[in-house]
Amino acid sequence: MAIWFAVLPVLSAILFAQQQKAPSFPPSTPILGFTLTHAIAEHKLETEFQAIPSPEKAREWHRTFTAEPHPAASERNNQLADL
Repeated sequence: MAIWFAVLPVLSAILFAQQQKAPSFPPSTPILGFTLTHAIAEHKLETEFQAIPSPEKAREWHRTFTAEPHPAASERNNQLADL
């Protein structure tokens, strides 16, 4: 039990120091409910997702995919799989 009185302050100091690290770049806007570190990670993730094709590209892909039936093991299914 006495060891916890020695270990607990050290662990607390380490955890506190981890949260006080300066971010590599500040988020453009803070996110309610996120720590600064997690807000930065969330902004990076959102930036990656925004790089995914636009709605127009999604519509184009959907038109190609649904242009004709493609049951499993059919030639059309294989063609679409190769896209």
